[in-house]
Amino acid sequence: MKALVTGPTGFIGSHLAEMLLENDWEVRALVRETSNKKDIENLDLEYITGDVRDVDSMKKATKGVEAIFHVAALVGEWGRPQDFYDINVKGMENAIEAAAANRVERFIDVSSTSVHGYEGFDKDTEELPYVKTGILYSDTKMEAEKLVWQAHAEGRIQASTIRPCMVWGPRDRAFMTKMIFMCKSRMFIYVNGGNHIAGLAHVKNVCDIIVRAAECGEAVGKAFIATDDSDTTVREVVETLCDELSIKKPFMSIPYVVAKAVGSVSEKFFRAIGSEKGPVLTKMGVACVGNSLSFDVSRAKKLLGYEPTYRFPQGLHEYIDWFKSEYNI
Repeated sequence: MKALVTGPTGFIGSHLAEMLLENDWEVRALVRETSNKKDIENLDLEYITGDVRDVDSMKKATKGVEAIFHVAALVGEWGRPQDFYDINVKGMENAIEAAAANRVERFIDVSSTSVHGYEGFDKDTEELPYVKTGILYSDTKMEAEKLVWQAHAEGRIQASTIRPCMVWGPRDRAFMTKMIFMCKSRMFIYVNGGNHIAGLAHVKNVCDIIVRAAECGEAVGKAFIATDDSDTTVREVVETLCDELSIKKPFMSIPYVVAKAVGSVSEKFFRAIGSEKGPVLTKMGVACVGNSLSFDVSRAKKLLGYEPTYRFPQGLHEYIDWFKSEYNI
């Protein structure tokens, strides 16, 4: 089987390219001219230069492949609204158009549980409705996923969607890495004590579900939540990271309603002054650490035979070793 992976230089994409090769796939990697390929430079990949925002390069990239793994996305708490739209929504339109034009057999969309919002979950499933949050990342991922299911219903693609929660592991330059630097600078503050489910999803567990879905006929037309199926709390994550790195543990906590209000006001101010750098406290950041993100992965277990290989703190030392090397600590 030959696959196209978009976003192969990113966190999930680089691990996915590795796992596909381990499962005897041929892998074509869509990279931009400016892409930093250091995380995949030692892999046996076919490189093709292009951009998800350019439909012609997408059509070229999808010729001759049997599956497209659409991982490319603008992920983060801050950025230009137009960039989020162009990459996450328009990029999805282009990927679908290209896959349909070249009759690619399988279309795997790497989405996010954030399409369901953030306001607290308790063993919830893929049947939850979409929720508009006013957060650029989650709202554009939601619109992109809607495009996938519309194209699938029209028979243009044979789709599956994977919805990871809080992805962690080596090459995570956002979630746990930001926690560490905030703790080191004494800026991390718990929300409601941090005693809620963190929704952890080790990157290799996520990629396992993605590959299994691509290889399973029953997965066509279905969405799959991807987590480690654990009840690890935000506080447990933070305190374990602090112990591993000999960092003083945070102790302050503020109510969720206060944190949410401060994040919203901060974003409005930073938008008003045209800042390219976001505030320390954002709506997305507060939402991710201030709510219980507990999801049910029974569908992935039943249909795909998924069982988590990693449950925190399993795999933590691999992340810590990468972190120390990446940031010279």
